[in-house]
Amino acid sequence: MVSAVLRRNIPPIPTKGGKIAGRPLPRPPTTGTLQRTPATYPYVCAQCKSPGDHPFICHRCHSRNAQKTNPDYNKAAADMLAAAVATGGARAVNANAPVKSMLEAIENAKEIPFESSGIDFVDMVMGGGIVRPKSVLIDGAPGAGKSTLLLQIVVAFAKQDRTCLYISGEEEIDNIALRAARIKGIRKKAPYINMVTTRETPVAAGAIRQMAPALVIVDSIQTIGDELLETHFGGQKQVDNLMTLCIEESQKVKAATIFVCQRTKAGDPAGPKRAEHLVDAHLKLEKIKEDEAAEILYGDEGDDEDLPELPRAQYREFHSEKNRFAAAEIRCVLNMTKSGLVHVEL
Repeated sequence: MVSAVLRRNIPPIPTKGGKIAGRPLPRPPTTGTLQRTPATYPYVCAQCKSPGDHPFICHRCHSRNAQKTNPDYNKAAADMLAAAVATGGARAVNANAPVKSMLEAIENAKEIPFESSGIDFVDMVMGGGIVRPKSVLIDGAPGAGKSTLLLQIVVAFAKQDRTCLYISGEEEIDNIALRAARIKGIRKKAPYINMVTTRETPVAAGAIRQMAPALVIVDSIQTIGDELLETHFGGQKQVDNLMTLCIEESQKVKAATIFVCQRTKAGDPAGPKRAEHLVDAHLKLEKIKEDEAAEILYGDEGDDEDLPELPRAQYREFHSEKNRFAAAEIRCVLNMTKSGLVHVEL
């Protein structure tokens, strides 16, 4: 007969019914509306990488003896969360809020540190250039030239001897390289450009931490996610998790981040509206016809018969929908050529 001491040290065996010795499998404690992070779990499963509280059984994949100590475990955060759960989610009032007067903030305010992207029309639409470590969202319909524009930005940034990281969840590296080969000057500055193809959010965020670039491209927010969230890619939780993690890692290494967003059939940015609020600037790239391009270039005089007609070309409108650092609704006309997008000027 097995003694009580020995029995205590034997890990419980889960059954197919989801029970251990007649009891339900261990689950993380309920936190209500509070957000529990992986750092508040003392263990992590070696099989599915899911964090948990039970030392022997994974609550997600039910693996036995696969639990290992969580290297990121934060006991202080776990105790704070447990106290909040015990009080129904209430938190103690913090009387040490960092309050500043408006006059002090104005006197200590610094000018926005714009950095040239190396492309005149990108600097114009963004109000002066790229701001590190801020984030930008670019959306456009399929075929508008988003990937071409991003590659041009990457090459122009690399020409200033600054490293860039291109994260793609849609295309393989070979396809990206073939398109990039058409852009002038990319071969000389290729050592400054790194590429990663992944559909996993942790890999994308980890690549930013590993490479510590000056510029990060994430293409696109609809195709990269985390399977542990158990929601479809492109949904609110997935997009929020991806953008938040990438922005946090980019801020640590002081990198600018450009996210790419697809369009719906109705012409609106695909995915949750929250994506537009997480970034500092929202830019749009759209296909337009010759008459629309003329209206933008000539303004109110676009209908004047004496003005020369624009030649037939693949015109694009590039404009800002939102910009926290400059005026919004700055517009310019581009022409899609074999070597990339070219700014059309009068």
